[in-house]
Amino acid sequence: MHPLFAQPEWRSWAGVVRGGPAIATDEARSELLQRAVPVLTNVLYTAREALLQQGQQHNYEVQRRLDQLNTSINSLLTGAIPLTIQGVGHFGSSPDLQLAGDMLATVAVGRRPAQAPGENLPPAYSLLDLRTVADAWREWKEGTGGHPAVEVLEREWGTRWRPLPKQRTAFCRRKVIWDEIERRIATGLATTDAVAQVEALRGKGSLMKLYHTLKDMRKEVVVS
Repeated sequence: MHPLFAQPEWRSWAGVVRGGPAIATDEARSELLQRAVPVLTNVLYTAREALLQQGQQHNYEVQRRLDQLNTSINSLLTGAIPLTIQGVGHFGSSPDLQLAGDMLATVAVGRRPAQAPGENLPPAYSLLDLRTVADAWREWKEGTGGHPAVEVLEREWGTRWRPLPKQRTAFCRRKVIWDEIERRIATGLATTDAVAQVEALRGKGSLMKLYHTLKDMRKEVVVS
């Protein structure tokens, strides 16, 4: 219950309103109203101050979040948070569909390490989520979606183009597949035949499943 309704003046006034015997004359009613008005005014003023304070706190929180958003946008515009355009993978065997798949892009936002004065940074790139061995081989040798070949990135930049743990892990797994194709080429197979043989090992599984298959095959060779 609000403190106003606990005042004795209010109880007296309530009795009058209900027709009780507390106050019987118009003069008494007028006097009671005059006494109640300051109390009611004080209550309203206190409620107003509380609402104003809550509004100020809300405005401060909104402004703080806007400032954070502006900082992030400025970092994006100045290159502190670079945008990397990546192809989205395999869209079928048709050349037109493959071209469409290469042209489609997703925007990957990631932080770069701080750049030293005069230092060139490697192209920002993460391995694509591909489906076939042919796609993976193309990414290694030719590049997809307008990006340089991963083989070129590795030769020119070493590990600098893949500084994040997730990038390093994906590279090591995909490298097992590339190495298997190159191993078969080294035995005298044509590139297309080597890719086809490794693709046969994949079957209907994913490239991740193929990676585990090749790892198990290596273990069997070592054991034997």
